[in-house]
Amino acid sequence: MLMICRRFTSVLKQAVNEVFDIRLNQGSQVRFSNVVGVVRRLSLGVDTSKFDVVKLKEQVCHAIGQRVNSPAEQQKQRKLMDMLLSNVVSGDVADTEIMQVVNDMDSQRVSEVAGDIFNAGNIAGPDVLYLAVPLFRLAALRGNVNAKYTYAQFLRTGQGVQSDPPEAARLFTELAKQGHPYAQLALGSMFSSGLGVEQDVDKAVKLYQLSAQNGVAQAHHALGQLYLNGRVENDNSDDSQGQAVRCFQRGVELGDPHSHASLAHCYTHGKGVEKDEKRAFIHLQTAAKAKVPIAVYNLACAYFSGKGVDLDFPTAAEWFQEAADVGFAPAQVNLGNMYYHGLGVDKDKEKAKQLYLQASVTDQNALALYEKLEMENEETTRD
Repeated sequence: MLMICRRFTSVLKQAVNEVFDIRLNQGSQVRFSNVVGVVRRLSLGVDTSKFDVVKLKEQVCHAIGQRVNSPAEQQKQRKLMDMLLSNVVSGDVADTEIMQVVNDMDSQRVSEVAGDIFNAGNIAGPDVLYLAVPLFRLAALRGNVNAKYTYAQFLRTGQGVQSDPPEAARLFTELAKQGHPYAQLALGSMFSSGLGVEQDVDKAVKLYQLSAQNGVAQAHHALGQLYLNGRVENDNSDDSQGQAVRCFQRGVELGDPHSHASLAHCYTHGKGVEKDEKRAFIHLQTAAKAKVPIAVYNLACAYFSGKGVDLDFPTAAEWFQEAADVGFAPAQVNLGNMYYHGLGVDKDKEKAKQLYLQASVTDQNALALYEKLEMENEETTRD
């Protein structure tokens, strides 16, 4: 949700003017300002076999009923949903008819229907995204800032639409100028990485500062990462690490789980603070409970090695399993080793082999462990 921005200081106002003097990469297709072809034949881009149409309709209609009080408005939004599905499934409804319904609705309502469709993907299937994205774009073209931000994120990542980082950067720039704090954060990330714009860490810093000034907890973490990794010009590396810690501490105060994970890293390695494994463990616990993957893995390592907490193989295995379930290859390897040796779990070489195989997609060491176990099995069979 768009947050109400605080009044900027004169220094930050000057920073805004400097930041927005950007040069986008050449070749960007400026599609956003052109309404022609916004809604093409959706059936060309959507494979209805990849999501459950009935569940999608049920979920969206339920969400509309929960969100909207007016029966007339409920009917209008459900009509839009029905027309989209008819367009995709049978082609009975033309794009122009959908456009007419959209034009008769408030842009915020169009954006909310798009959000309902997107959220239904957890149950109906992720490909519903291809129905949601055109609606977000239409709502954005009608002036809805949150829809514009969401559509820019899709352009940045290539989800549900062809990836176009330069165009995403242009949209984020427009929003950031208007004081959208999350657009400031997103644009800062693009300047930090050089995605869609010329890499410029100084501009990234200023944008993160603006976003943090406007209350975005993640911006403190992003700024801290720049300091921690020595990307902000500073003659004193210790001072940079101390600045990173201060950023993470502010993020922690605002409830950002990634800041907890990074502060745990600082306490573990003594970066900007005195080394303190017990404090590191406390921050790891908080981040892991919030499902931050690296924190889940590191918490498992803490239990496995007894750093900051009593050694506990069974609990380590549980946390390695949680990280392994989301595809974190190091966790899959470590859990495989535990099954291979019977540490904290019943010895099970078949499970170990499966985990090594899962990790082998991105981890050559896991592939070697898998092949070694295969050879052991062959030798056992021959004997």
